[in-house]
Amino acid sequence: MDSRRAGFWAFALITGLLLGLLVRAVIVAESDGRPLLAGSGTYEEMQREIEQLRAEVATLHEEKNDLLRQLLTGEISSEQIKAELDAAKYAAGFLAVEGPGVCITLGDSSQSNGAFIERGLVHDYDLLLLTNELRAAGAEAISIGSGRIEERLTGLSYIRCTGPTVVVNNTRLTAPFTINAIGDPDIISQALEMPGGILEELGAFGLNITLEKKDSIVIPAYDLPVRYRLLDTPSEDKSRAPTESAKTPPDNSEAIEVKKGGSDE
Repeated sequence: MDSRRAGFWAFALITGLLLGLLVRAVIVAESDGRPLLAGSGTYEEMQREIEQLRAEVATLHEEKNDLLRQLLTGEISSEQIKAELDAAKYAAGFLAVEGPGVCITLGDSSQSNGAFIERGLVHDYDLLLLTNELRAAGAEAISIGSGRIEERLTGLSYIRCTGPTVVVNNTRLTAPFTINAIGDPDIISQALEMPGGILEELGAFGLNITLEKKDSIVIPAYDLPVRYRLLDTPSEDKSRAPTESAKTPPDNSEAIEVKKGGSDE
């Protein structure tokens, strides 16, 4: 009797454990949206997603092997790869550049009577108009500086007034400003100094302006961290997450350092 009773309780214990594990598995599966039935829609969607990921991995492997084959057979050289990468960095402004161009100094007006004083200050829209004319004249790289500080302008840059200063690339700058532009010095100077041009327009408000042609100008690289949160490559699969670069975005809410113009300190 004792052995039978012990066997019964052992059987009941094992059965209870199995039932508990089964119930727990069902609860977990339902909470994750994964029905146990193989014919359910959620399960099939997961299978399709897995197959799609496997196909993408296979495609990437093929592309890697193709590039490796081209490199080994000489169809494409490491120099070509580096040249293409450098070209992309040049276009993005992530490399320092050097070339002929112009150097423009833009300062506040020395006049300070009446309402003229407000317009006699260099504002963000003055710099925006000037840099826009530089691009239209063929400038290939532009920077705005103040004292020893120099900020490279790219497609990610912004220029806006904040109190008595102008913020460029999250850095406060004060007049006088130095605008460097790499391009054909003659074409740029003619475009800016033409009658009714941007320099004449700014000079009408008494702003102090100088323009100097240079045989060689060095413009630094854009050095703020970059991260694309929403940007992605076109794809038929719109469910893919956006591609992010390894860099972190600048936080414009943080304190911005004020950098004085016309001083080497």
